Amino acid sequence: MRFLTILGVHEDVRESLPEFIVPTLRPPRRAPRAIIAARFHRVLTAALLLSGCLQGADEHPALGEVCNGLDDDLDGRTDEAGSRLCPFTVEMSYATAACTPDDPPDGGVGLPCRIATCDEGHHDLDGRFGNGCEYACRVAHGGVERCNGRDDDCDGITDEAPTGAPRATQQQGVCQDALQICSSGMWVDPPYAERPGYEAVEVSCDDLDNDCDGAVDEGYPLAGADCAVGVGACAVSAEYVCTPEGDGVVCPAVAGVASDELCNGVDDDCDGTPDEDQASTPCVSDLPGRCVLGHTTCDGGVSRCAPDTPALEAELCNGEDDDCDGTIDEDADGACPGFAINADSGLVECIAAACQIRACNGDRWDVDGLYANGCEYACTVNGDGVERCNDIDDDCDGTTDEGLEPPPADLQFGVCAGATRVCADRWVEPAYGGIAGYEHGREASCDGLDNDCDGRTDEEWQGVPDGQCDGLDDDCDGRVDEDRACAETVCAAGTLLPPCNGCPEGTVVPTIGPLGGAWVCVPAGEFLLGSPDDEEGRFLDEGPQVPMAITRPLLVQTHEVTQVQWQTAFDNAPSVYLDCGPACPVESINWFEAVAFVNHLSVEAGLEPCYALSDCVRAPGADLECDLAVARAPADCTGYRLPTEAEWEYIARGATQTRFWSGEAEEDLARVGWYFANSGGLTHPVCSLPVEALHHPWGLCDVHGNVWEWTESWYRPYPEPPADGARLADPVDPAGPPNGAGRIKRSGSLINDARVVRTANRGWQFPGAREGGTGFRPVRFAGPPPRAR
Repeated sequence: MRFLTILGVHEDVRESLPEFIVPTLRPPRRAPRAIIAARFHRVLTAALLLSGCLQGADEHPALGEVCNGLDDDLDGRTDEAGSRLCPFTVEMSYATAACTPDDPPDGGVGLPCRIATCDEGHHDLDGRFGNGCEYACRVAHGGVERCNGRDDDCDGITDEAPTGAPRATQQQGVCQDALQICSSGMWVDPPYAERPGYEAVEVSCDDLDNDCDGAVDEGYPLAGADCAVGVGACAVSAEYVCTPEGDGVVCPAVAGVASDELCNGVDDDCDGTPDEDQASTPCVSDLPGRCVLGHTTCDGGVSRCAPDTPALEAELCNGEDDDCDGTIDEDADGACPGFAINADSGLVECIAAACQIRACNGDRWDVDGLYANGCEYACTVNGDGVERCNDIDDDCDGTTDEGLEPPPADLQFGVCAGATRVCADRWVEPAYGGIAGYEHGREASCDGLDNDCDGRTDEEWQGVPDGQCDGLDDDCDGRVDEDRACAETVCAAGTLLPPCNGCPEGTVVPTIGPLGGAWVCVPAGEFLLGSPDDEEGRFLDEGPQVPMAITRPLLVQTHEVTQVQWQTAFDNAPSVYLDCGPACPVESINWFEAVAFVNHLSVEAGLEPCYALSDCVRAPGADLECDLAVARAPADCTGYRLPTEAEWEYIARGATQTRFWSGEAEEDLARVGWYFANSGGLTHPVCSLPVEALHHPWGLCDVHGNVWEWTESWYRPYPEPPADGARLADPVDPAGPPNGAGRIKRSGSLINDARVVRTANRGWQFPGAREGGTGFRPVRFAGPPPRAR
């Protein structure tokens, strides 16, 4: 009988097998070959035992154990001596086999045999059991592959990923850090054309060294060169860069944005010319005298104040600093030309701002004050040179019967009290009709005066009823409005009736209107504006003193406008010293904002505003500024306003003429005003000094210090009074000059010394300027001018 093969049964055996066995020898389709062989082996063994074919070992040898995970020899063991069950051919030399039936190769297909080990110098590269360890190779260099044409790691591949590649020959531009490659067992330069951006000949403008020659964009010499766009402040510099397309260069700079031209030496509006078309505004130069006022100019990028009136080379004899050197009339004798010299003339000098004759010869006198005609007056002193009422120039001063003490006139009652006789070659009775209030022969006015000088007062008005509620004593009985019972109520009602709201002049008027504040009625009167030449700390612009008259009573707020008054009106808080509190004066207010407040006060009281503001920007308390502020003449305005400079000084003086209304000494100031020595650098609540500070003659507070107070007037030097000592042409209720360098402010502030807070000191500032120590105090007329009876 022939041997059974592993994969089949000899035909002679198949024919002798029982019919139930033969079908089992047909393996199912797609069954793995190893499984088919194992199944066939078991079935065949069983069949042979049943058929008696396995009874003789020599004639029917037993099946040996096969490496298949089965007990092929039915001895109760599986794959024993399995390694001997994995024979291989000569091709499979240099290897030791092993049976591993629990991990069949090829996904369970084939016999579960493995190569356990390879002989030294041999390797199983293809993983196939059938050809054994087919690759003969010795590991070199520790198994690290080198570029030497050998398989150093014995993986069947030569020179793959060798270590130690040297740097390529070209190392500039895009070739930087390039490494050589291994070719035929040698290191050679890599194919540079495969590097990103490489160009054998540079053709791109891309800020790269494409041809690796050390030069960048050599075809575009402007690349990297300086470039610029715009002029003046708009000029911007850069360097030329390559275009996005890489075919050229472009300047990436973008010109700046032009702005308004300033005086700074820079072409701000980028038109090629710096500092042009600068607006000229009024200013105060750093030169004295006639050069003090000027207009701004732009000189070399610096704003300067150019005097409107240039300095003269030589000083004139005029009481002014003509050469702007800080000294008046020095060496001005040369400005007094000589006159026809004769025996009666003297020498001419510049004295008291005028060319005058210093001395006359003999019995000659210069009485007209004109130096050009010399000592023109010939006179001999009469007697002892004391002037008498005799129509003779006894003292040779050019005036007859002057400076005499007249004797009393005959009439001395009423308005004639104190009347004196007049000199007309002799002493005679005066012209009584020239006495203020005099009425000849009969009382015509009800004014509480003895107008006809007969010793009786208002005798013609007795019994006339007082039927008008006008705050006046219409029936001349010493009582006001008694028939209408209003004299006791008009003050409390707050209704403004002339004069002084029906209250006695000089008394405090209760709160008026929704903005609050206490008010006082200041009576009309006369005073000297300015300070005398000998007043301590006097400034030059405080004189000469000028007689002034305030003809109408004024309603004046007793204190500066407070922070709470301002916030009630405009709902903002502009003050620097906010921590001082609501009862402290509002400050950091410019002139336009002070005007806006008094206009608001007028509107709240149902009165016509006194100012017309136009072309304004921003709001009160936020740097309000207007191109034009037209003020109605004070005499025509019944609303609230800022006081004129003359009104302010009259109000502050309270009928005094001392440095401070409280006296001459600084100790007097410290009792009534907050200034540098006692303020501590802070504002203080209004009317907060001790009680003696409230003794101002008209009930005002803080007229010295705390904060500066704006007035309505422009700043100009005071006018010179006439030489004969008469009043100016318009000394009554003066509104001040029509224009000037800035607006007047008075009183000084918390940071000023005693000299600055004097009553007569004058300060000024541009209307749009604001400082932490500047506020204001409103006024208005308390009634119309006194009416005739």
